[in-house]
Amino acid sequence: MTYPSWHILPTELWLVIFDLIESAKELANCRLVCKRWSALAEAAMLGQNLKFDTVESISKFNSQLKMKPQMARLIKSIHLPYTDDLNLPLQKELLDLALTPNIKHFQGQMSEEILIHFLEIAQRSSSKFDRLQVLPELYTMDNKYVDTMLYFKDSLREISVSVLPFEMPESSQCIATHLREFRSLTKLTLDLYGLPCSNDEPTNFIELEKILNRCKHLEVLEFTWGSVVNSSMGTAEFKKWLSNNVQQVSSLYAFKVGKLEGPHMLEYLVYKYPNVSKASITYLESCSKRIIDAVKNIETVELIIPNTLGIEELKEGITNAEEFKNLILAMKSTTNQVQIQQSSSFDSFGQGLLEITKCIKTRNTKFSIPIQGHVRPICKDIISIIGSVHHLETNYVGFADYYQAEDSILERLRYIIPFDSLDKLTSLKFLCHEEISKEISEEIAKYAPNLKHLTINTCCSYN
Repeated sequence: MTYPSWHILPTELWLVIFDLIESAKELANCRLVCKRWSALAEAAMLGQNLKFDTVESISKFNSQLKMKPQMARLIKSIHLPYTDDLNLPLQKELLDLALTPNIKHFQGQMSEEILIHFLEIAQRSSSKFDRLQVLPELYTMDNKYVDTMLYFKDSLREISVSVLPFEMPESSQCIATHLREFRSLTKLTLDLYGLPCSNDEPTNFIELEKILNRCKHLEVLEFTWGSVVNSSMGTAEFKKWLSNNVQQVSSLYAFKVGKLEGPHMLEYLVYKYPNVSKASITYLESCSKRIIDAVKNIETVELIIPNTLGIEELKEGITNAEEFKNLILAMKSTTNQVQIQQSSSFDSFGQGLLEITKCIKTRNTKFSIPIQGHVRPICKDIISIIGSVHHLETNYVGFADYYQAEDSILERLRYIIPFDSLDKLTSLKFLCHEEISKEISEEIAKYAPNLKHLTINTCCSYN
């Protein structure tokens, strides 16, 4: 019998190939090709993140493990769903059948009873669970959870630390006091909602410095602080204070900050982690020049800003209009991409959030501008400030509040796009809900002479 040339590839190479296939459905099809592939594809499937969305999926998988218990040693990642107490026996059975010392990622949410059961499995195992990198979140932080984290302190690479309003960071219950013991820690999610701010301004950063200095090998930091952490110190004075009091760490390459109301926290993080190449600010409430200056040399910067009614109303929103304009100008690049659509991100008040991502390496900035309800979009103002847009994508199916029924498509686009800023446009994509005239490309070309790619998706059918 003659075999195809690919059939002689070594098993190790096939394992690498199958690990690159992310679709469980495709891997299942690979199992049908030949007997040799069946075992290799099955190993790749079990090595993926096994996420159980329903009680039924857990029950079905438990049955498979009972029939083939050897499958358990191939499982590397499990994601537990939120379930009520009635399903605890089923979850416990899953842990008994699926968990081995080969487990690397154990994620999702768990109750205290599941936590205790998991720890018992690990402690009675003849081999140490020394590959575990991530633990599921517990509904409420308590001493048992801290004890469990400490049991796996040699291998955990990602942990979450919360300081609740009723506990100080030096209490025995807070895991923050033990961070130095996590030698493999590379990602820290730090929520200091319960850590009060001191009237003695530098004290706020000294307390934070104590916590972060326990993590010498961090690569990623996600950080939120419920209180306003700010200072009256000017740029030069604060930089001097930082140089005298803050120990720099070279390993961190990315940080993500929650609500940010002033420049000092950002300046602190940029100074402490000089090699950061990616910074994300998930709720920016100020557009001051100091904030812009703090991130101007970072390779990739993501900003999320509360949407407001329009450029004139920004004075009563996140900042004054001039600061907002300067922010847009500072974030624009050689190539600018604008995406206008129904908002996918919302703040606690239900407002759409403007998202800006700038990459120095690619010289590209993407502006994702939300359209929401009856609120006048600020996209026209933002595009005018940018001055030149190269790639534009818009979905105006839901923009009926902004135009008249008899308006042409071009007239409707005028409500959200300034046509005098399209001279450098090379790519345009938009979604509408009506038939498109054959002359539409010629009409658009009058305003966008450099347009090379035009994509129009319509919800209408043509006879």
